[in-house]
Amino acid sequence: MNKFYSVVFAFALTSMAFGQCEVDYDFGDVGFGISPDPVLGEALDPGTVNADYFEVIHILIPAMASDIDATYPPTLPIDSIILVNVVFTDTVTMIEYQAEQLGLEIVCNNLGDSPDSCTFMGALQYCVSVQGVPNTAAVYRVDLHVIGWLTIFEPFSAPAVFSNFLLNVQCDLVEDVVII
Repeated sequence: MNKFYSVVFAFALTSMAFGQCEVDYDFGDVGFGISPDPVLGEALDPGTVNADYFEVIHILIPAMASDIDATYPPTLPIDSIILVNVVFTDTVTMIEYQAEQLGLEIVCNNLGDSPDSCTFMGALQYCVSVQGVPNTAAVYRVDLHVIGWLTIFEPFSAPAVFSNFLLNVQCDLVEDVVII
C-alpha cells in the first residue's frame, strides 16, 4: 500500500472512531433542553490525558426566546442559533483555552439544515461533540458562546452563553506509575 492510501485509510479509521454525534436525545415535551445540563449538576464525561475522548452535548433549540429567558415576549420566535466559540477555562488557574490547544475539537451536527454546521434552526434538536485526545489534565469550565437570531419586525441578533459545563481531564495513570 503506498503512502497516500495509508494516510487515507488512517484518516478514515480516525473519522469512524470519532465521527458526528447522533441527534437522538429524548427531551420529552419541553420547549428547550440541553444535556448534560449543568443546571441539574450534570457534567461532561471525564477524560484522560493521551486517551481518545468523545462526548456529546444535545441541544433542543426552542421555538420562542421566552423558553430560554422569560424576559423576552412569549411570541418572539428564534430563527437560528450559531455556535461561535467554545471556551475551556481551567478552574484553578482561570486560564482560558480553545479546544485545539487541549487536543480537542468541536464538531457540530445540524443535520444539513445550514451550510454552516454550527448553525442550528429554531424548534429543532441538534448535537455537538467534544472529541479528540486531551493533552492537559485539569478541571475545565466549558462555556458555549452563541449568537441567537430572532425576528420582531426585522432580524436582529443577541449573544448568549451556555455556561458551567464541567470537564475533568485526569492524568494518564500509566505515565504516573513509578517502578521501585
